[in-house]
Amino acid sequence: IRELPQMERDLFSARVYQHEVETSKPLPDVSLDDLIHALASVLERAKAFTHHHVQREQLSVREKMTQLLAAISADRFTEFE
Repeated sequence: IRELPQMERDLFSARVYQHEVETSKPLPDVSLDDLIHALASVLERAKAFTHHHVQREQLSVREKMTQLLAAISADRFTEFE
């Protein structure tokens, strides 16, 4: 009899406690007209995201320093942003 499997020695019982979980959310109350307006808004915003190319302006350090010194004057206030 000792060779037979015993509960809590060879076998264990499993207990699972299940909490109530709401599996679905209620759908919002929207009309077809609301959906169409939302889609139109998304499409309008998508138009703003167009690809563009920016070309780099080649300036030497001497040219840039000349521009900065011309902008800075001892007799007026210069704001750097």
